[in-house]
Amino acid sequence: MINIGIIIFDGAEELDFVGPYEIFSIMNTLDDQKGINVFTIAEKKELVKCANNLKVMPDFSFEEAPEIDVLLIPGGDGRRKEMHNETLRDFVLKTAKTAKYTTSVCTGVFILAEAGLLDGKKATTWKGVLNELDNYEKIEMVKERFVVEGNVITSAGVTAGMDMALYLVEVLFGSDARKFVAEEIEYKY
Repeated sequence: MINIGIIIFDGAEELDFVGPYEIFSIMNTLDDQKGINVFTIAEKKELVKCANNLKVMPDFSFEEAPEIDVLLIPGGDGRRKEMHNETLRDFVLKTAKTAKYTTSVCTGVFILAEAGLLDGKKATTWKGVLNELDNYEKIEMVKERFVVEGNVITSAGVTAGMDMALYLVEVLFGSDARKFVAEEIEYKY
């Protein structure tokens, strides 16, 4: 069983996390897979109002979350507040110590940056805030769909998170699994 935890918060961009959520969840339809447990996490187990007014009840609070193999942090305007949230930062740092992969989509990169997890690494984000990322002296900003730096992966905006999720499916389960998922969702990868 692989646990994939997706952090959500008020103002999170929906497709940043719903696209990868769908991609990872489809893996459970393959007969030969032992399963992926995909779940959402928030600071508190309270209704989260996302960027475009989608309301989501997280599966777990930070305190209740099981061990996480892949951590995904979405972006959205809510990241402006959350990137300075010490409780969130502590959860991300604690989880990153044992996770196989720590990832961000779009402006979720700033939560990783503020936690110091990108120091000395290349990273990317949504094209509209690349200059903001370039202000972090310890991070080398690059303009790519997604960037793999060891076990930390950052992706550009919105649909780039789906590319990153498909990449992780391939890393974790092989190229046939990635092809299967891409075909299932009719996604050109």
